[in-house]
Amino acid sequence: MKTFKQLKVGQYNFHGFDVIISKGITSEIDIKKVFFEFSKIIPHFYFNNLDAIYIGDFKPLRDRNINAMYENGVFYISNTQDNGQDLLDDLIHETAHLVEDQLNNDIYGDDNIEREFISKRKKLFEMIESETGEITELSYNNFLNIHFDRQFDDYLFNIITYPVLASLTVNIFYSPYASTSIREYYANGFEAYYHKKDFNRLKNISPMLYYKIVQMEKIYETKY
Repeated sequence: MKTFKQLKVGQYNFHGFDVIISKGITSEIDIKKVFFEFSKIIPHFYFNNLDAIYIGDFKPLRDRNINAMYENGVFYISNTQDNGQDLLDDLIHETAHLVEDQLNNDIYGDDNIEREFISKRKKLFEMIESETGEITELSYNNFLNIHFDRQFDDYLFNIITYPVLASLTVNIFYSPYASTSIREYYANGFEAYYHKKDFNRLKNISPMLYYKIVQMEKIYETKY
């Protein structure tokens, strides 16, 4: 079976996906296996509005220190991957943002996910002050901002630190990364549902998010 190192650069089609590799991936990955798993995990109708998947060394990814992003019907995936699982994680996460882009009003229009997310951010604020003794350099209003904020993100992961955040959020967020913004809250739940199939924990920790993900599959299938 061919690997990314063997394929290097070029345009390919795997299981219906157009994949453009502009720079060879950094480790040997069984591309057929990864995309076969990807197509098994995610309902096919979610890909109706996916135009292409680009894999390479992209400046916007480097500038933001991220491995992948979704924009205007395209996935941009870093060619720096540890293994096939790492690539699969990126693909599933960006699919969440693809769905979010198409069904934004259906997901967020009733404000239920926003209310659930903000209630968790309030708990996080209280726990940081009570459990760590950390006097936050941010205001309470920063914790009520549902959108991605670089200062807030840096504070959580560089001042509070990931291990401490993981401990504080274990019963609040499905994973620490879900606390970053409402969009990542949704995407993290999407991963938990489709990839990890951790239905019970997701439902217990984020019941409204769990319900929305189930509901969105039915809505998307009907619309598209």
